Amino acid sequence: MVVVGDLQLLDRAKGPAVFANIGMVGIASSTVRVKVLEMMETKFFGAGWIHPATIYIETMDYFSKLKLHGTSLALMVGNGGLVFLVMEKLKNDKILRSLQSRDLLKTHPAARPRPNTSELCPLTPPGQNEAAMAYRNRNWYASSNLDIVLLPVLLLMASSVAADSLPKACEFPAVFNFGDSNSDTGGLSAAFGPAPPPNGETFFGQPSGRYSDGRLIVDFIAERLGLPLLSAYLNSIGTNFSHGANFATAGSTIRRQNTTLFQSGYSPFSLDVQTWQFTQFKSRSQFFYSQGGVFRDLLPNEEYFSKALYTFDIGQNDLTAGYFLGMTTEEVKENIPDILDQYAVAIKSIYWQGGRYFWIHNTGPFGCLPYVLDRLTLRASEVDHNGCGIPFNGVAQLFNSMLNDTVIQLRKELPLASFIYVDIYSNKYRLISHAREYGFEHPLIACCGHGGAYNYNKTIGCGSKTVVNGTEIILANSCKDPLKRINWDGVHYTQAANEWVFGQISQGNFSDPPLPITMACYNQTA
Repeated sequence: MVVVGDLQLLDRAKGPAVFANIGMVGIASSTVRVKVLEMMETKFFGAGWIHPATIYIETMDYFSKLKLHGTSLALMVGNGGLVFLVMEKLKNDKILRSLQSRDLLKTHPAARPRPNTSELCPLTPPGQNEAAMAYRNRNWYASSNLDIVLLPVLLLMASSVAADSLPKACEFPAVFNFGDSNSDTGGLSAAFGPAPPPNGETFFGQPSGRYSDGRLIVDFIAERLGLPLLSAYLNSIGTNFSHGANFATAGSTIRRQNTTLFQSGYSPFSLDVQTWQFTQFKSRSQFFYSQGGVFRDLLPNEEYFSKALYTFDIGQNDLTAGYFLGMTTEEVKENIPDILDQYAVAIKSIYWQGGRYFWIHNTGPFGCLPYVLDRLTLRASEVDHNGCGIPFNGVAQLFNSMLNDTVIQLRKELPLASFIYVDIYSNKYRLISHAREYGFEHPLIACCGHGGAYNYNKTIGCGSKTVVNGTEIILANSCKDPLKRINWDGVHYTQAANEWVFGQISQGNFSDPPLPITMACYNQTA
């Protein structure tokens, strides 16, 4: 338990399991009251029905920012009202009777006759009357002039009543990843030659196939889930696929580019090819797994495929490819629907092979990346206050909006699956916009590069060398302190930036639905 003033609050770190008694929650000031009501509307009810555990996670995050460390499913709103978020097996009347029996509501505005609860929100499932009532009558709840409210709240997550209906933390036995260089852990290096030093220097101490000084977001995902870092599917040496595989390669796109890596810089392993590789991996791995012996230590169990988390981080290269081919912004935008149609086909192919849990990143603000700013022309009016290209980021935002719509449609078409849409864009742009505030510097300048306004040169990449008078000279070496830099090589992010972004997205604050990655199997009972 944590004591804040006269409030006895539940310790957020202990999670839902501690909800088995009476706690106290209070919120002070009218500003806070308004913000809480806005949060309730935009985060929960505005999106339709969301599992109570989601509300628990979101409200805990919100209260922690107010330096209050607890809340409950019966959320106390500091405007003199109660917002009850009642689980299916409980009724609000029981809670009120419980409070009234303790003489807790006799003189409080919340003891007034309650509004009519017969009218329900359209998306509210049976049994959730009180949540709908709270939303529809939020103005009624705001009518009290009290500045602070301190009421005991019956915590609804007691294990004896409703714990069985809460989602438990997922136990993902494996991760299968699809994407581009933002999540490539060695695919392109295995196929076309290794990423040279100083790639990998910060964490691995040597090149690891990643285009960064260290770990990528997908690495932090594996670590958070208690799994080993993913081996690249294309890598034949020293790999272990017992807990998943990574099909991503640097330069990959959703749509085939119908060109070679050497002509355009884009990988031949487009997303459809990656899904074909997955199909073969699943089939062949099970054939060899059944043979026993060492294969059982190196390959996944068959049941892992239906229980695994499937992660996707791809799309940026489809957008930049259009620009580098000379397309206008409007022409690039016109391609987005077809790109996303093919994205959906790829995801469905994984679903029909047993995949059920999907964690899908949107694309980042590529208008803030040195390789785009260096190679594409912008007018002064097309550069924002952070130095980023407005048209390019606008295209990224349009892509993301339409990707979100695509995910919503996938939920309708594939109701047995769980889809988490993750807002990478907002976090990367926030990091770039407030770099100094978060301990970073020079957000638009590559750490490892050569020359120019952004320390980026298309023909002299990170680690490039030349020979002068028989002596090998590194032309593009690492900066002094990569831990303070956001951009690694003009295209990719540093480990420090990747870790920061993962820290923002891992708890679900930037996801739809707003669940942490450890609860991405929210539809597991289906």
